[in-house]
Parts: sequence; C-alpha cells; structure tokens
Amino acid sequence: GEIEELEMITAAALRAGFGGGVVVDYPHSSKAKKHYLVVYAGLSGDMPQNIPQGLQGEIEESKKSIAVAQRERFKRKKGSKGKKSYKDKVFEKKEHQRQQGIGVRKDTKYTARKRKPKF
Repeated sequence: GEIEELEMITAAALRAGFGGGVVVDYPHSSKAKKHYLVVYAGLSGDMPQNIPQGLQGEIEESKKSIAVAQRERFKRKKGSKGKKSYKDKVFEKKEHQRQQGIGVRKDTKYTARKRKPKF
C-alpha cells in the first residue's frame, strides 16, 4: 500500500545519493493529507540536513457545514427544475465568495431586492 511505496521511493532516493525524506501535511486528515518527497542534492556530508515539519492541526470543518446548510436552503427555495431566479443566482454568488474568503454581507430578506425607482 501507501507505506511500502513511500519506503521504496525514499530508499531509492537515498541509494542514488540524495538526502532527505518524506513530509506529510495534515497526517490525521483523510481529505487534506499531502505527502511531499523532500530531496537534498549537492550538499556536503558535514551540513546538518533537517527536514521541514509537515503542517499540523485540523482543517476547518465549520465552513463546510455552513455551506451544506445554505445548499439545503437553496434546494427548498427552488423546488422546481425551471430557470434559476435572479435571487438564487445572487445567493449562490455570495456563498461562492464566502468560500473564497471574501468578506460578504450576510443574507437578509432585502438581499437581491429590486430598488425603488427614484425620480
């Protein structure tokens, strides 16, 4: 499996004369886990070779749960398989911008309302 492959790759790199090893970001997460092969080339033997630490901690799951609640609200509002209303498009755009980390005002009953004509 995964562990045997990592050992095989690192052993091959060390045999070829490289220094280094494997760094794992978010080792406890199944979705966000990333493996990096760190390889040092052209270093003399007396230099200390320290491999950088992988990122630790938890991925924010709270954003995902909020997005799920928003999606449920969209589904209830829409109902039919017709064209999306302008209001639904605005809600989706705002939700997308929130996921990108852009500061967006919260949804209110006035969101995507037509403005009164002013003369």
